[in-house]
Amino acid sequence: MTDETEGRQGGKLRLALYLSLALNLLFVGLVVGRMAGGHPFLRGGMMGPDVGFGPITESLSHADRRELFRRFRTVAPDYRAMRDAVRADFAALAAVLQAESWDPAAAAAILDRQAEQSRDRMVKGRQVFLDYLGSLSAEDRRDLGARIAAEIGKRP
Repeated sequence: MTDETEGRQGGKLRLALYLSLALNLLFVGLVVGRMAGGHPFLRGGMMGPDVGFGPITESLSHADRRELFRRFRTVAPDYRAMRDAVRADFAALAAVLQAESWDPAAAAAILDRQAEQSRDRMVKGRQVFLDYLGSLSAEDRRDLGARIAAEIGKRP
């Protein structure tokens, strides 16, 4: 092998390792963050209901989160299939990363599919959350606003 070929392969391997490390850190961060926040795990090892709105989510009671998750499942009845698709995409990405030769197009297709699925869930979650906020009494909305303000105050 020439130095140029070895350099190219080494660069591809480094990129694959960095991508793998980034995805692993993301996953570990999500798991540790959920565990530190006291959120229970549901069946199948998936994390508990979280509408993904940071300090807003943290300000909701467990019952509120469960209600939002229930509402989300009504607009996304294929939630389990969505979760299985995410898992399948991670398995496909792992296979691409472990392949003998680097296929950037395959990795890009998987990451693009994950991004599209994530956008779809966020759009649905946003509407569910807005509808939920609209269903609260004025007092409950003010109380939630106070809890959000307090949650923001906890962050550095």
